[in-house]
Amino acid sequence: MWVALALSSLIVAYNNLVNRWGPFHGPAYVPLNVIFTGSIVLLATARLGLSRTDLGLHGGLVDAGIALTATALFGVGALALARSRHAHRIADKRVTGLRRAQLAYYVLARIPIGTAVAEEVLFRGVLFAVWRDAGVSPLGAALCASFAFGLWHVSPTILGVRINDPDPSTHKLQMAVAGAVLATAIAGLALTWVRLRSGGLLAPVMLHGGINSVSALAAVVASRRTS
Repeated sequence: MWVALALSSLIVAYNNLVNRWGPFHGPAYVPLNVIFTGSIVLLATARLGLSRTDLGLHGGLVDAGIALTATALFGVGALALARSRHAHRIADKRVTGLRRAQLAYYVLARIPIGTAVAEEVLFRGVLFAVWRDAGVSPLGAALCASFAFGLWHVSPTILGVRINDPDPSTHKLQMAVAGAVLATAIAGLALTWVRLRSGGLLAPVMLHGGINSVSALAAVVASRRTS
């Protein structure tokens, strides 16, 4: 139990600290997250004795097809919202000024590899398996890993709010953080269900990466429309 708690705390602390380092938001994002994730996987397999099956490091083409279909449906809704009078709700200054090459890297590499692969391996893979190995039920392990996933987003949320609003009130920051932690924890539970339903991480990785990439594209469209 203490090992699972310590590992959860380490993973949450990593993201909330590294997000305060400026270069992390540039070229360092993908390699740092990949290195950190790889180190955690090695720790889980070599020191904790977890197998590739325990970590969900497999998946089939059927899983990928379901994830792509769900992403396409989400994309239709997101792009419709971006072109509507409610576009300002999803506009994001973090992606407004990206040029074509930068945007392509953002949605084809940064998000799929640096975000989706890293987060799914860490939370739906390692942490879920570690909590299960500690004797916790599948539901309990999903809740623990998903709560950690919510806390993982504290610093990124604060940074996002301050980029879009340079002088936010304390109340606005608190509400944004609380909302982000709750929303991402719920998303974590849904992705854990996909992982268990499909039997591996391929489907949640593709679903996570697809939705985040489409959301970024929709934010670009919305930002240009509102500007």
